[in-house]
Amino acid sequence: MKYSTELSACEPSMLVERLVSSAVFDSIGMKRLPEAARRDAEEGFVEWRYASGRGSIVAQNDGIRIVIEAFAGKRKALRCAIRDRRLDATTEVSPLTSFPNSDPACNRLPKQGFLAAELSIYSWDPRTLLRGVSKPGSLANFIADPDRLIWASMFEARKVFKLWERAFKCGRAPWQQALPIKGAAIRFVRESELLLSELGYNRADCVPSWLNVAGFFERLGYAFSFGEHECAYRAIKQALAQRFPQASPAQQSWLAALQNIPELSLPRWLRLPGRWAVSHTNMYWIRMHKELTLCPEPSETRAFSARLRPLFS
Repeated sequence: MKYSTELSACEPSMLVERLVSSAVFDSIGMKRLPEAARRDAEEGFVEWRYASGRGSIVAQNDGIRIVIEAFAGKRKALRCAIRDRRLDATTEVSPLTSFPNSDPACNRLPKQGFLAAELSIYSWDPRTLLRGVSKPGSLANFIADPDRLIWASMFEARKVFKLWERAFKCGRAPWQQALPIKGAAIRFVRESELLLSELGYNRADCVPSWLNVAGFFERLGYAFSFGEHECAYRAIKQALAQRFPQASPAQQSWLAALQNIPELSLPRWLRLPGRWAVSHTNMYWIRMHKELTLCPEPSETRAFSARLRPLFS
């Protein structure tokens, strides 16, 4: 592998057993972790495959990112990842990094040598999977990837509105083509925080794709990394509470997602005082984080502050 980080040195079976909840093992019919089959991929990562009966778990490591996926037969039940962020705000990428993180406006780390890792967690109860996920134009396909139509440069209002109305009423949040596995996300986040603390990381980060995901991480003690994103979040949540008090968290996310269609296509009474702009179609991320180990201010920053403070006293 080209890269080597504190995270990438972890033993794969330890990561799987520690980060994946028992509910996920139950959902794929795997009672315990079997021996792994290792493969060194030409793309520059190492893969370990654990298979037992109809269940399987695949762990991949490219030195920067650890990705773990669980399957019940061919149906994916879990995808979770921890990514060391030391390449962020640079042009460098790792084989398993799916999206660009080069924009310094929202990806630059607090200082040189600062250790941060980004968490990512999705789970899908195989028993609740909607039919037609891979069929373009179906409700399941829209729920699984609404960005493709909402952010489209050639926006088709009639098509999006029809699918959006059905998604709003169905009880699923964006990207929830199946209901999440109970407890899988909390287990992953809490264990990831402990692991990163043990490895000496300063911070755990996340990119909340949808409004309901931001609420989940906020309840776990995460704060917005940038003030403008917190202001937008508070304004959106306040407007939703006042104007749409009966909307569920999933429906709130759909209302927030609707703000990203062309402005003249959005009815005025549905407009909110902010946009939830995270999308895999662009490079702009809203970030949240949780401090793990205290990182002191650089000496030059303290000196600058001391010199400047008297001017404002």
